[in-house]
Amino acid sequence: MEIGINYSNGVSTTAAPDVTTSALGNTTFFNNTRQAFASLGNNSFGELRIGTQDSLAKNLLGAYDPTKEANTTGATSLYQQGQVTRFGQAATYQAPAFVKGLTLRAQYANDGTNYGNVSTTNTPTTNNAWSLSAKYDAGNFSIGTVYESRLSYYVAAGTANSATALLPNMTTAGIIPSVNMFGLAASYDLGVVKPMLSYYGQKWNNPNNYSTTGTVNGYQMGFSAPVTPVIELVGSYITGKITNAGSDLYNTSGLQAQVNYALSKRSRLYGIYGQTNWASQRTATTADVKVQQYGVGLLHTF
Repeated sequence: MEIGINYSNGVSTTAAPDVTTSALGNTTFFNNTRQAFASLGNNSFGELRIGTQDSLAKNLLGAYDPTKEANTTGATSLYQQGQVTRFGQAATYQAPAFVKGLTLRAQYANDGTNYGNVSTTNTPTTNNAWSLSAKYDAGNFSIGTVYESRLSYYVAAGTANSATALLPNMTTAGIIPSVNMFGLAASYDLGVVKPMLSYYGQKWNNPNNYSTTGTVNGYQMGFSAPVTPVIELVGSYITGKITNAGSDLYNTSGLQAQVNYALSKRSRLYGIYGQTNWASQRTATTADVKVQQYGVGLLHTF
């Protein structure tokens, strides 16, 4: 069980899982649930997980993010834009290691209830999703890919010129018949530096409402470099595009820079800076958006 607690005031830091209809347990504590699952497996069968879990897209692409999915605007926030980070009522199967270094996973999530709200009408949605991922590690080299399909997916209306800009649905809420996502990433540890490269792409398909169709895609390049035994430099840059109804909506770019200082094997200080840019391609209806953030902190792994 993984939960999130805002240590400054103890209130919820994570909304209810993406495909569930309400907070788990209707209490403040359980409304913070990020993951909550049971698993069973062995070397011959593999592993089966049932419950609220990270999506395979988050799990795989996050492994090739040099900042480890830092919760700061920049490269990480762009490739996660429009991505479902976790599913409720999900089943994930990881196959046994038929080939050394190869990890194969399959995931299915099913809500199966009526929820969502378009204008004043409750809208029935299945909100089913399935995905497949494969990752291969061979010495210092690693490569992975993931494919995800979300069916009858409800998306809320976007907000023009906000800190997260707009997705292909623009300012219209509705049911998207399918959202398909593909990711491909690789890394190679050279010792003095570990470069990483990834591609992500989403396609929003809605033949019933062309104004809510579009794509989200881009490339991320990054690295981590141990400068000394206790100091590590980390950086990433991303460039991409968001389209809507057959034409460009935003050209996107973002960067993150981070310094880690190890206090021990399990504790480190860090400082991070991030910047995200949405360059509007429709200046008559949307404006450019620029967001900057920085943070410092202490991380301890128990």
